[in-house]
Amino acid sequence: MNFSFYMPARVYFGENCIRENREALKGLGQKALVVTGRHAAKAVGALDDVTAALEANGQAYVLFDQVTPNPTMDLVYRGAEIARQEACDFVICIGGGSPMDSGKAI
Repeated sequence: MNFSFYMPARVYFGENCIRENREALKGLGQKALVVTGRHAAKAVGALDDVTAALEANGQAYVLFDQVTPNPTMDLVYRGAEIARQEACDFVICIGGGSPMDSGKAI
């Protein structure tokens, strides 16, 4: 089987990185699926930074905070279904490897 796959991703990392780069989110679309785990992004304030940036830009969002360590395909399918149902046109991942991998698959 031959195929080609291209998936661009931009990663912002560091203190205040979302607040300082919220303008970069404007061109991505009107509604985001925000993908993260259940606890860490909330505890450290990263989720608040992302949602504040989206709100300041006038962009809507839906939170998918069900990512677990070593996410399953069922989890990815659930996230993708929510993205379709909610008409999300871009994905923002907050966290480490599991949210990042899940968001890319979604």
